[in-house]
Amino acid sequence: MADNGTTLVLVDGTTSGYTITLATGVFAPLVDPTGAFVGADRVRYLDTFFIFNKKGTPIFYTSLSNSTTFDPTYFASKTGAGDILVSIEVMHREIWLLGTKTTEIWFDAGSAAFPFQSVPGAFIQHGCVAPESVCTQDMAVFWLSQDPQGQAIVLMGSNYNATRISTHAIEHAFAQYSTISDAIGYIYQEEGHMFYVLNFPIADATWVYDISSGLWHERTWNDTNGFEHRHRSNVFAFAYGTYVVGDWQNGNLYALDQNNYTDNGAPIVRTRAFPHVLNELKRVIYRKFVADIQTGAQTDPTQAAPLISLRWSNDRGASWSNYIT
Repeated sequence: MADNGTTLVLVDGTTSGYTITLATGVFAPLVDPTGAFVGADRVRYLDTFFIFNKKGTPIFYTSLSNSTTFDPTYFASKTGAGDILVSIEVMHREIWLLGTKTTEIWFDAGSAAFPFQSVPGAFIQHGCVAPESVCTQDMAVFWLSQDPQGQAIVLMGSNYNATRISTHAIEHAFAQYSTISDAIGYIYQEEGHMFYVLNFPIADATWVYDISSGLWHERTWNDTNGFEHRHRSNVFAFAYGTYVVGDWQNGNLYALDQNNYTDNGAPIVRTRAFPHVLNELKRVIYRKFVADIQTGAQTDPTQAAPLISLRWSNDRGASWSNYIT
């Protein structure tokens, strides 16, 4: 969905579209007597124009200026390559056209026949495998990529270039998933950190990139049997001063709150693993372990006390010992 300040336009991947008049809240089908509107699964807004992709083709099209009406001549196609257009994004008043194998960038040239033209020389040899993974933050576009050489690399695009931000470990995890094209992304900012959250519904996994620090981590929630699943948040919006996320399973809306220590009442499990440390290919023995942990406050006396557990080997790896408090 996207709006121009007076009208919100929604598309759902079919040939239908819908509008909401923001002043009155009136919801209505998008009616186009010219037949130029053919539906889309992506809509963006730039310089008074609504921008749509024509699903299953390399074509995108726009509305007329300051309008939800259409002109049959306001169509264009990716020109640098013939791959299918899978997603569109607007960043820095430019349109990023992400295809299955390549990406092009267009700008508003103000032409009478069609307002937009491709930026000369701005062509990226990476496409997109998951349309809903595409997000923007400031002067960058993030997405799960695909190109003629392979797929499952997370890219950050800026200054007409794309930079790999995923690690080999993260990419190895992606390679184990049966499906990655269903990945859903969103970006939010909290306490000075920008987070790119990438959910994989079928793989039941959530990976998060801290844009500020350049580090990755995995987020989970635990069911009543103790099994880990992807994080409950599926979508995000900052509204009325609150970080709001939507639950993929039940449709609930939650507030992200650093001072809340549960996921809708369920305990949050935080796991920190450490790499093997060797000295000239020999094992290293540690005589002491000190955990420096910032703890919270247990405000609900009916809840069980939080558990801290440590698992280690004290006999050169022959067996494991456990410590729980």
